Order: sequence, then structure tokens, then C-alpha cells
Amino acid sequence: MGIFDFFKRKNKNNEEFVYPKDEVEIWIRDTYCLWSYCNCENWECIGGGCEDKEEFIYLLERDWDIKDRQELFSMVEYLVKYKDGEFPAWDLCRATQLLGMGYVVDYLDRNELRSISCQIGKVMQNTFSSWEELMLNYIAGYSNWVKDVYEDPENCRIKRRNQSYEILKNVPNGPFKQPWNLDLK
Repeated sequence: MGIFDFFKRKNKNNEEFVYPKDEVEIWIRDTYCLWSYCNCENWECIGGGCEDKEEFIYLLERDWDIKDRQELFSMVEYLVKYKDGEFPAWDLCRATQLLGMGYVVDYLDRNELRSISCQIGKVMQNTFSSWEELMLNYIAGYSNWVKDVYEDPENCRIKRRNQSYEILKNVPNGPFKQPWNLDLK
């Protein structure tokens, strides 16, 4: 077993999940781990840890109309440039999520993932003062989106997202433990 094999684990299709290799990659992963936990359940992996690469290709195309590298970069740029004025975390966290997914499907390499995600992370750090503030704004943006897209009179989706956040922030050695103002480079 090589030194970096610790950061890899196989899924049911014998493909490797890729884990963050340092505190900066953990910080970036944590910006979208709530989405990962709610949708793929493996919040620890870069990109969210869905079962296979084909799943991410499908999700990127179905949900985002992203079919290649250029469309990925265009969407990320759009989310960052035109982020919601009231709920900027909603768009910024989705931008880093898309980059993670793009990495999993080979639309960008790890250095590009890190470089662009760090730029977005710095925008987050300049916009919010803590993980808590970022995540609460993200959840508020998600809630606003859910109300526009789904008929959910019981607010089950919103409740699940809030419950998931409470679970994640209480995981020992889990997400949101990196210093908020970590030097992202």
C-alpha cells in the first residue's frame, strides 16, 4: 500500500473515492458537504462520493445542463459572478460542489480544482465571518429555491437539510472544524 492509498477507497463499482489530502482540500470539501450528505451520503469525498462517475455525469447533465469542461467553467463563473444578493452562499457552495463533481468526471484536474475552489473560498471568507454564517445562508438559499421548485407543504426537504447540518456539525473530526480564515492556496 502506497502512502497516498489512505486517501482512496473503492466503491461498489471498484472505482476510487478521492479524499482531501490536506486542510485546504478539507476546507473546500466542507463548503458542499451538506449537499453531499443529503444527496450521496458520503460527505467525506471530493465531489460528494456518489456511487460512480457515470452518476455524476448524469447529474451534471440533468440538473445543470453541463456536458463538458467548458460548460462546467461557464456555470461556475455564472454562479460566482451573479451570486444571489440575499443568499450568496447558495450559489458559492454550489460552485465549489460543481467543481468537485467536475473533478470526479475528469473535466478538470486536481490543481485546477484546488486553484479555482480557493478563489471561490476567498470570496466566501470575505462575505461571511464563520462556517455557521455560511451554512445558515446556504440553507436559507436552499429553502428559498425549494419553495420555488417543489410542492412540499410539510417542508420535509428543508427540515432534512437543517437536521443534516446539525448532524454534520456535531460529527467529531467532521466538517466545519477547519479554521474559517484558513489561508486558501
